[in-house]
Amino acid sequence: MLLVSEQCVGCSQCSFVCKKEAIEVEGKAKILHDLCNECKRCIMYCPLDAIKVVDR
Repeated sequence: MLLVSEQCVGCSQCSFVCKKEAIEVEGKAKILHDLCNECKRCIMYCPLDAIKVVDR
């Protein structure tokens, strides 16, 4: 599962690279888990390393 940490500043870079449109940004990014296929592109493009993989 992917989670967004408090480090997120809402730059929207993650939502721009998400091919599933599974990230909303309103102040801070929010992963829409029902749409996310966990490709981890958002992690690769986040400039602040604010998105992490956590065990379910």
